Amino acid sequence: MANKHNILPLGWILVHSKKVFGPKEKYKYESPQEELRAVFEPGVEWGWSRPRRMKDDKREHRLLMAWNHHVFGEARGSITGYSDDPHEFAFVLSEYWPLDAEIPFSRLDMGDRESHHRDLIRLDERILTAYKSEVSSQRRAKFRLEAELEEVESEGTGRRRGLSRVFLEFGGQDLRRTLRDEEGGNVPPKVGIHVERR
Repeated sequence: MANKHNILPLGWILVHSKKVFGPKEKYKYESPQEELRAVFEPGVEWGWSRPRRMKDDKREHRLLMAWNHHVFGEARGSITGYSDDPHEFAFVLSEYWPLDAEIPFSRLDMGDRESHHRDLIRLDERILTAYKSEVSSQRRAKFRLEAELEEVESEGTGRRRGLSRVFLEFGGQDLRRTLRDEEGGNVPPKVGIHVERR
């Protein structure tokens, strides 16, 4: 994420409601992650509703996106009242980045707000510091794995001679693994290694 985020005003953790997402037979999207993958483009209005809507604010804020007690992405956006309904407004998202692995609230030093929260949790420096630490840990783990894969590639066994790039999707904190073959065997649950050949 860009360093310019460090100068943005702190915004909120957007805690998405389970009343809006769910099984396909009843809802259009199963989760906010799925909807953002489908609809996000710079300037998209991410609708929100609460007992008292927020005032228009054209300044961009740093936002964290959350679902099911986990932060799944980061965004930047302003606030606009896009309807006459006194309860509705929207975050106008200019940028959005999904995380490689979701971060549970329990790792964000949120105190009582972890279990007692409404739809928006105000970001503060303590939460932001814990969030940055978790993101840095993800990056370090990813770089270590990529280095291990390069090492395997350089062994000259021939098994990975066609390897061009390795894409990592991980869902846990422990990223140590054994690479049994070129298709990524022995990969722990929630982890996928995708190989693109030349």
